[in-house]
Amino acid sequence: MEALILSCSTGGGHNAAAKAVQDALSRQGHHAILLDPYSLQGQAVADKVGRFYVDFVRTVPRLFGVVYKLGEAYTKLQEHLPHHSPVYLFQRKTARTLKQYLEKSQPDVIVTTHVFAGEMLTMLRNEGMKLPPVIYIATDYTSIPFTQEVQADRYIVGHKDIVQSFVAAGLPEWKILPYGIPVNEAFQSRMSRPDACRWLGLDPAKRHILLSGGSMGFGLDGMIRTLLPVLEEHPDTVLLVLTGSNEELQKSIHEKYPGPQIRALGPTDQMPRYLQACQVLITKPGGLSTTEACVSQIPMVLVHPIPGVETINARFFESHAMARWARDPEQDLADILREVLADPAPMEQAQATLQSNAALRTASLCSSLVRRKG
Repeated sequence: MEALILSCSTGGGHNAAAKAVQDALSRQGHHAILLDPYSLQGQAVADKVGRFYVDFVRTVPRLFGVVYKLGEAYTKLQEHLPHHSPVYLFQRKTARTLKQYLEKSQPDVIVTTHVFAGEMLTMLRNEGMKLPPVIYIATDYTSIPFTQEVQADRYIVGHKDIVQSFVAAGLPEWKILPYGIPVNEAFQSRMSRPDACRWLGLDPAKRHILLSGGSMGFGLDGMIRTLLPVLEEHPDTVLLVLTGSNEELQKSIHEKYPGPQIRALGPTDQMPRYLQACQVLITKPGGLSTTEACVSQIPMVLVHPIPGVETINARFFESHAMARWARDPEQDLADILREVLADPAPMEQAQATLQSNAALRTASLCSSLVRRKG
């Protein structure tokens, strides 16, 4: 079976979910290509689209929240409007290029983890192109604006309790499958905390807190300052700060905090092991990163949600007792961290209900839809 997986580089979660499905398909003996459709117009175009989104969210998050609210309002009104959204129409040029690619490659099934790519496929279908089965994977814990413009054969969502948000957006309930959000198999390969520490060269006798700003790097320096009193109270605790590819930030943290209790980590491909080695994760509530944490059963404290979808993600995890949400990190992050460190068991037990084999189930669904069509 030939599978095409479409994603876009607007944050890291879409690509990570897509890669998890690609790996699962490969393990089942299928050939799967992962593609950013904007790259068909040149990698510079794909980079520009991704960079615009990330810069927009990072520099003016409140404005992004306003735009998200407008998108939600448009979703509610769209069934009464005679035309498609501007977001849908924006995909027209790339959709034409994607059509040429599909005519040459002839995949047996298409999986998309991004609404933009989903809209491109819908546009081609509306123009009369015959497509193979299409599976859309939602990578947040709600139906985001414009999801209703994606015509897919199946929709995979993160949890049974969010199915109704997709139904409310106008999607047929029988097509919605609450498999969970696909994550890399490595997050499900359990390793004991001491073994994970030794794997990473960390001291198993110490407690480790992992601080992440996600792929966009929100507010790390301010949160470190907020957590200094907790570190002073617990000299056996080490704060590991994920700075990603931001070398300037990594250098700054090393210079400001030269002691042994704060370590800045650069780019890493060992995220599954860090989640298994640490006692608590402090992170923004991206759909993929929170799912990876739950699968790893590491207690979470959520901070700095992007207004809109990540606020909804934070509300979901807090309401299901899978995380705590520090709404004002400067005021409440340290106290919440103390509480989680003192009693992590209830959160770990709640997270056990979200154990996900979504990638393998999605791969099997691909095969099933192809057989059914054949």
